[in-house]
Amino acid sequence: MLVTGGGGRLDHQLGILSAMQHQALKDCDVSALWDTARIQLLRGPGLCTIHGKVGEVVGLIAQHGDALGVTTDGLKWALNDETLEAHSSRGVSNELVATTATISLAHGQLFVIQPTALES
Repeated sequence: MLVTGGGGRLDHQLGILSAMQHQALKDCDVSALWDTARIQLLRGPGLCTIHGKVGEVVGLIAQHGDALGVTTDGLKWALNDETLEAHSSRGVSNELVATTATISLAHGQLFVIQPTALES
């Protein structure tokens, strides 16, 4: 797990997001706690379970190419074996409809972002 306050510098923030995806970490569960956000890297094939409050925002953002075979359970706008394209905002601003949700990915990489997960 990587933990950071973000530091307010964009170059540091982008560097940390890049480092999370380093090949040496491919067999590790990698996440960051960032100000009020939790960011998890999901690599396919893989499954990610998240927890939060009903109505909490969740974003799914493809990294290094398209994310293929994305399936969600427990999110308002469900995906069923769908593709989230790289450089697209299609996966942002989803919402939890239960206190637990799952995201599965057949191929590629996704950032799973809960922008307010750490708010008290």
